[in-house]
Amino acid sequence: MKLEKNLLGLAISLTALPGLAAPNNEEVDVVGIKFGMSPEQVMTTLKKNSAETAVLSKMTYKAGPGNKEGIASFQTCDRPLNKKELAPKCADEISVAFTAGTQEAFYIRRKVAYDGKLRQQDLRAALEKKYGFVHANVVKQFGGTGETIYGAMAATTDGKLSYARVNPAGCDTGGDGPMLEPTRANGRCSWAMVTETSAMGARRDLVDSHTLALTSHAVLFRSLKLEQAARDNANKIQNAEQDRRVQPGAPKL
Repeated sequence: MKLEKNLLGLAISLTALPGLAAPNNEEVDVVGIKFGMSPEQVMTTLKKNSAETAVLSKMTYKAGPGNKEGIASFQTCDRPLNKKELAPKCADEISVAFTAGTQEAFYIRRKVAYDGKLRQQDLRAALEKKYGFVHANVVKQFGGTGETIYGAMAATTDGKLSYARVNPAGCDTGGDGPMLEPTRANGRCSWAMVTETSAMGARRDLVDSHTLALTSHAVLFRSLKLEQAARDNANKIQNAEQDRRVQPGAPKL
């Protein structure tokens, strides 16, 4: 089944082009989903990965100065929803957030359940080969039987890479907050990512689940500038209309 191939897709597909530098903002992708894609393009890509992809939730923008009426974000599962389940049992869960003014994907989050079918060392090697990511050894222990390993990386516009637990080089990754974070853009940042890997109980060399979240500061920064320009223009038109209604001369007192 195509889904079974996708469960290990992160490790397998990332090893195709070893030794390359970290991709730029236009090249970086998560299972084919790229920054700048429209909601329709993202959904088409998801359906190619799994024809059974289902939308778990969706948020929308209201039309306004600088905002298009459209999709703010959606969250998908790799399988149809079962109404008898209190919570969906997704093996591959993806969330994407879009800019208000241009309807472009700027935040991509993917959580994959590997259930001990992938080695930690293979996951780390795959991340390094595709993204240039060197996983930080920041670990949270769980009673000595399991652990979660965190790491974050940012690619700046000058071509440099920065690594930290959170917010590398001042480039917010949004990995630990609500789905729509970050709402702030840094002009010197191209894109940033955060990873979170949970070990398989006492077998810390095996992956239980892995979460990868990426933010494009370039796309977000461009959209925010366009949104602000649209709001400024709307205010200018509104002020001009108010000026036309002003009665000339002094009031009668």
